[in-house]
Amino acid sequence: MKRKRGDILIGILSLADIVVLIAMAGSQTTGIEKILIYIFDTVVVGFIAFSFCRRMKESQQWKRYIFNNWYEIVGMIPIVVFALAGEISNNFDAFITLGVMLRILAIIYVIRLSRSIEDKSRILGSHLVLQIFILFFLA
Repeated sequence: MKRKRGDILIGILSLADIVVLIAMAGSQTTGIEKILIYIFDTVVVGFIAFSFCRRMKESQQWKRYIFNNWYEIVGMIPIVVFALAGEISNNFDAFITLGVMLRILAIIYVIRLSRSIEDKSRILGSHLVLQIFILFFLA
């Protein structure tokens, strides 16, 4: 029960992070606001990474776990990395959009907290179909 509450908290923080990042991308934010957003995002990424490492440690086959959940690792890149890349290339909005899309990958595990959603995803072919859908979504 404790783990489930922690995962739900991380899911809520992640969703709040995505909303904040989308709001940042859609408006003109000042320097201090961006710094606060980057700090919040980095803290959320830390929680996501901690949860991922905990779940990987609990799995009996950590290599298989990483292979099956590779998209979460990609989604753990802090938005500040994308912001810096955007500033360097003078294409800030495109890089922030990419960062937000990748962050959505990191919280897919929250969707799997619900047994009914997990059971429905098995009908569609489990992880393989999910990964293919994610690739098409990103493309």
